[in-house]
Amino acid sequence: MRLTKRERSGIAAFPLRKPPVGQDATVVGRQQQDEPQIAGPLRFGILAGARAARAGASGAQAATAVLAEWQRQVIASLTATEGVEQVQSSGLPVSLSVEEARERQLDFILSFAPLAEGRKLIGAARWGVWQFLFGDWTHYRGDSDGFWEIVDDSEVAVAMLVQLQSDPDAVRILVEGAIRSHPFLPSATASRLREVAVHWPRQVCLKLREGGRDCMEIAPVRASIPEVRPRKTADRLAFAARALLRCARYQLQQLLQHDHWNVGVLDAPIASLLQPRPIPEPRWLKAPRRREFYADPFAIVRGGRHTLFCEHVDYRTGRGSIVAFDADMPDREQPVDIGPSVHRSYPYLLEHEGRLYCIPETSEANEVALYEVERFPDRWRRIAILIHGPSLIDVTPFRYQDRWWLTASLPASRGANCELHVYFADALAGPWRPHPANPVKVDLRSARPGGTPFWKDGSLYRPAQDCTGRYGRRVVINRIVTLTERVFEEEYAATVEPPTSGRFTGGLHTVSACGEITVIDAKRHIFVPHQTLRVLAFGFRKRFTGRPAL
Repeated sequence: MRLTKRERSGIAAFPLRKPPVGQDATVVGRQQQDEPQIAGPLRFGILAGARAARAGASGAQAATAVLAEWQRQVIASLTATEGVEQVQSSGLPVSLSVEEARERQLDFILSFAPLAEGRKLIGAARWGVWQFLFGDWTHYRGDSDGFWEIVDDSEVAVAMLVQLQSDPDAVRILVEGAIRSHPFLPSATASRLREVAVHWPRQVCLKLREGGRDCMEIAPVRASIPEVRPRKTADRLAFAARALLRCARYQLQQLLQHDHWNVGVLDAPIASLLQPRPIPEPRWLKAPRRREFYADPFAIVRGGRHTLFCEHVDYRTGRGSIVAFDADMPDREQPVDIGPSVHRSYPYLLEHEGRLYCIPETSEANEVALYEVERFPDRWRRIAILIHGPSLIDVTPFRYQDRWWLTASLPASRGANCELHVYFADALAGPWRPHPANPVKVDLRSARPGGTPFWKDGSLYRPAQDCTGRYGRRVVINRIVTLTERVFEEEYAATVEPPTSGRFTGGLHTVSACGEITVIDAKRHIFVPHQTLRVLAFGFRKRFTGRPAL
């Protein structure tokens, strides 16, 4: 399935680049050398105000306080950005005229006021008036806050930072992000959208200071409806009914439909996945029992043979470990001694200066650690902690020019991983620094890493997970456009759907290169009694004790 034009427009906010394992990368794509960097600081003003809260009288005051705190966080993120300064910290008066605003020599105005008020100041600042929208512009004119997504049974909720236009039916999208909409709580969706959008003005400023102007040249997007949809009685009834159905569907999926993953081999190079056709028939390597699964495969050639490393999960414990086996003799499975005694997965392999390394996911230990092979394939020793503190998952490192980079995501409930974080270092062992635009991308459809990046015809491509609907739906391949210490950009290139025949057709979330073959995982949905008991125990403990199940 190919993404629509509307879906593609949301996939690149400010994204990245990388080479085959152990190989240096070179920037390929849109160049910015003709765009000089801004010498002086970017000056901005705040147009205060907010749309009226929809909460009842008892909740309006609390909602207003939450919104005010969020606005303070946005402003704090901007003022903490090097080379960006606020003019008139008390905010611009709503009665300000365009001429008066021009006297302040502003580069942009960030408006929290109603759209009509912000639109009055178009032309008053160099880069115009920026406004947050919480809802898709084309379908909802940016006014949903999680409500219409439930009515329309949409799995994705969108927020935008836009540049207002003189045409009231059009906006220019500067940054767009997508998260999974809550099954039945619009307030939860709205809160999450605001949380992930806090740093977006900062991202645009970093790009402008780097000399990037393309976001200011994108064609405006027009709304398909003449005005904001009124929330009539029939719509509220439809909302209530749909929320109940979505809640019931989600609970039943948690209790009765469980992921059963398997790993396999495609006898084709990973670059062939860019072609708009179904993937070749996989050669499945394992026959997992109902209470277990295998996922997150990575492979390497040693002694002329393909050795595959992957995650193995036993539903009885709910904890993952790393195993290895020869692709031609998958029954001879070896447990891999690597990492602390926590859930381990995504054993990313890389070779550097003749040595083999692995970075497994150990997010429960709040660390990203580098391991070197001691006895192939089953014994590894830790040689460095790369990042300590954040719980990063699916860490994908690579070397770019004279620097190391890695991409990762953050854990999320219901597999709704939507953030992409980038770190960089001068040496593989660190110290590693977070990218100033983190999270560089917020998109449920194409952010979380999903395998090994690869080169094709001079461009670098990054596999990512599409987690719409349910976790591990499919893989989206993005083409890296720009990667610097300030900016990360990528764009949609292709979609890799799960196999169309056989047992494992319910989803796919890893594609990894190994020479002329590609290793993948795919899943089906089955009933696993052990997991049902774990879900019930989790819900019981959370409801009655406030603590999750162990």
